[in-house]
Amino acid sequence: MTILNSHSIKEDPLYGIGDVSKICDIPTHTIRFWEKEFCDFLSVSRTIGKQRRYTDADIAQIENIKKLLYVERYSIQGAKRVLAAPNAVPFSSPNAQTKFPDTRQLAFQIAQVIQEQLTKAQCA
Repeated sequence: MTILNSHSIKEDPLYGIGDVSKICDIPTHTIRFWEKEFCDFLSVSRTIGKQRRYTDADIAQIENIKKLLYVERYSIQGAKRVLAAPNAVPFSSPNAQTKFPDTRQLAFQIAQVIQEQLTKAQCA
C-alpha cells in the first residue's frame, strides 16, 4: 500500500491575473473586460477571497481571443461567432492582416517620417 503525501500529488498550476497579464502581454483591465464579454467561452475560477485563478487552458483561450481580436481583426461579436463555431469558415479573408495593418505600427512609421522631415528642415 502506497501512502501519498501532499507533495507527491501534481496539480495543474494556477496563475493570478498579474501573471496572466505578463504571460499574454495584455493589461489586466482588458482581461477583466474579456471575462465579461466572453463569459460563454472563458470561465475563470476564484479563490474564497474572490481572487481570479487561471489554468493553462484559460490562458490558451485568452491567447485565442487575443489572436482573433488583434491579429485576425475580428470585432468582439465576430470573435464570439468564431468561438461559438470553431469549425466554421472565418469571416475575414486570410489576408486581413495585410489589408488592415496594425495602426500602432503605422502611426510609428508616420511619426518617424515626420521626425526625419523636421530634422532635414532644421538642418537646411
